[in-house]
Amino acid sequence: MQRTAIVTSLLVILCLCSPASWGTSTEAAPPLPVEYLRLPPGQATLAPEEALSSSDWQPLPGTTPNFGYETDTFWYRIDLPPGDSRQILEIAYPHLDDIRFWLVTDGEPGEAEHTGDRLPFSERPLTHPNFLFPVIRQPGTEQQILLRVQTGGAHHVPLQLLAPRELFLKLSREDQLHSLYYGTLVTITLFSLLVFISLREKIYLYYLATTASFLLLLAALRGITYPVLWPASPLLQNYSILIAIPLALISIVLFSRTFLRLKQVGGWIYRAVQIALYANLLALTGVVVLDYNLSIWFSVSVGLATCLLLALCGPILWLRGHSHPASTPWPGAR
Repeated sequence: MQRTAIVTSLLVILCLCSPASWGTSTEAAPPLPVEYLRLPPGQATLAPEEALSSSDWQPLPGTTPNFGYETDTFWYRIDLPPGDSRQILEIAYPHLDDIRFWLVTDGEPGEAEHTGDRLPFSERPLTHPNFLFPVIRQPGTEQQILLRVQTGGAHHVPLQLLAPRELFLKLSREDQLHSLYYGTLVTITLFSLLVFISLREKIYLYYLATTASFLLLLAALRGITYPVLWPASPLLQNYSILIAIPLALISIVLFSRTFLRLKQVGGWIYRAVQIALYANLLALTGVVVLDYNLSIWFSVSVGLATCLLLALCGPILWLRGHSHPASTPWPGAR
């Protein structure tokens, strides 16, 4: 049984460490010519005509808008490059709160499309975890894309403009690879449940909680939980991420503490892991007492520190000459 647990642990680590780029197209679309206009919260109600006529537009540094945990309102203006008569703009980050889209023709904004993860999933122009906006060109005119984005989490707006067939082929490849990814975690989770029911050992319960919570976290981060579990509840979608981050880390701390027998080791390592456990419990409590931006920032900060600590525990114990925890049978294992 020890060998089985070790093998399944390695499978989980392999899945969690797989690069997100597995699902991306091998031929990346050329970067779009993006300009941005940043407004403080007091000017968030600027009309699209006023935004277009502003003299404060700046060229975007880099190729992808990424301004960290900023709650200011950002406008983006994109001159449409030559391309097919029908295209789709993809924003490949499903956690933006409020997005407004206009197709501007000869300086005149068209009808606004309003979406974001604060609105029901059914209100999206195209039903997909990422934000997709149809772009229909009109020959003989000058056209631009105008976006207004405001969010309480990470302000990350990866933009890509593709022909419908090209985009859906890319999304299909991503979905196929991610289905294998999620299927592996579901299999490991169900196997862990059977082992726990059979042996009734706490370590298997912690292992079950770890794989299940990481499955929830990964699905929430990619936006899969929204259309599958609660498409009519933006509140649940937003809180699912806030809860999944500390929940996954609490589970892996409990599993690591038991698997490595840190209570028997004692010393600063055990105390540091205990502090990490309490900090993640505090982050979980912060979901209901802190605002979204501060809660997600605190959870991510504590999570990064926890992952670094756990990554160091094994090598430090090995260098100290501690025997591998699996070398001694766990209670109930035969």
